[in-house]
Amino acid sequence: MNPRSAILQKTAWTILLAICITGFFGTVTAVEIVSGEQKNLTYSLAQYTDIFVIEEARDGGYLIGGHAFRPNTDQKAFLMKTNPDGEEIWSQMYKGKRIVSINELDDGRILIASLDDWVNPDSPTAAMTGTGYLMMLDQNGDLIWNKERVGDAPAAIIVQGEEILLAGWTWAPADDPEGVSGFLTRYSLDGEFLGLTTYEGVSIHDILQTDDGGYLIIGNTGDPVETTTVRYGHLTKIDSSGEVIWREQYDERSLFAITEVNKGYLIVGGTHPYGYSEGEAWALRVSDEGDLIREEKLQGYAAYGIAPFGDHYLVAGATGPSNPFMAILGSDGTVIDSERLLDADGRFTEVVPISDDRVAVGGWSRHTGEVEGWFLIFDPQTIPAEPEPTESPGFGILAAAVGTASATLIYTRKRN
Repeated sequence: MNPRSAILQKTAWTILLAICITGFFGTVTAVEIVSGEQKNLTYSLAQYTDIFVIEEARDGGYLIGGHAFRPNTDQKAFLMKTNPDGEEIWSQMYKGKRIVSINELDDGRILIASLDDWVNPDSPTAAMTGTGYLMMLDQNGDLIWNKERVGDAPAAIIVQGEEILLAGWTWAPADDPEGVSGFLTRYSLDGEFLGLTTYEGVSIHDILQTDDGGYLIIGNTGDPVETTTVRYGHLTKIDSSGEVIWREQYDERSLFAITEVNKGYLIVGGTHPYGYSEGEAWALRVSDEGDLIREEKLQGYAAYGIAPFGDHYLVAGATGPSNPFMAILGSDGTVIDSERLLDADGRFTEVVPISDDRVAVGGWSRHTGEVEGWFLIFDPQTIPAEPEPTESPGFGILAAAVGTASATLIYTRKRN
């Protein structure tokens, strides 16, 4: 090989390597089935960052919470405040592994719930246990008060007047894997304990306030010793005091999120307990009284969130082998479209409606080359641009570069 050929071939391989790196770690464009992508941002607050909850702040910015792994500390739950463009204003770390719920008060104070979980060292069946935290922060994220709840896993916060309602579940005792129970705990805005209602045998993953002043709670139950699947999911109607009015059960379903539709509700989840990377994702359409009208199997192993999206509903979750997915449902629960994001290693865990009928989606992804929190906003009212007659943006340049590099390699090989 002459020196000129060697240089050309080395240059061509360098170009191809650069193209491959750019292709693997470039920005992943939004989901094709969802129009009107307004924001597509990633955040790296620690070695790993994972978004679990999003709330639109009263000033138009965003409060984003989740998990940020830092070794040698018990503070791995993060809260970040951004401006309306998604640029970070401040972020702080708190006790627990992840923040699971956020509620901003009218005066700017912020309520957060976080949890820490681990395998119970005394359990013969490797049952889980943990500690939950309910915290009040000032508008800069500084701690005002913290209520520690040993053995509890909080899931959602609702503020009703001068009361805080914290919903979740209590981990099963070490010797009783079926002994899980849901709870609804009430506090004053000063952190004073006001009361507790428990729901034996079921967990609570989400709570929805109803027009009559009561609530709907959803979750699941099951015996993780015999099988990792759940025996049934539940939809439970309770009154304003927390007393059960009725309950409906759905066999082999684990229910994670609920939203209201005309004359009923859409509920999404899976077949395994929260956090398992296996099983089947499902969507349920039920009546006002919880009667099952329709079930739809989704592409992933778990659907973690659902929110109104124009005339339809946007669902997000996780699919195998380790990727996010989104689906569009009609109000009757039928799947209109669905997409697995196979170019983005990660998972979506949050879907929340925000102002102007938009939807925010959060989770994590490795498409930048690192495990970062992924934050997207979609506007269903945006009219999609007319498709280009040629390749997608950037693809033509990429293809041309690949062609040039490949031609160079062929040329040098022929000459040699």
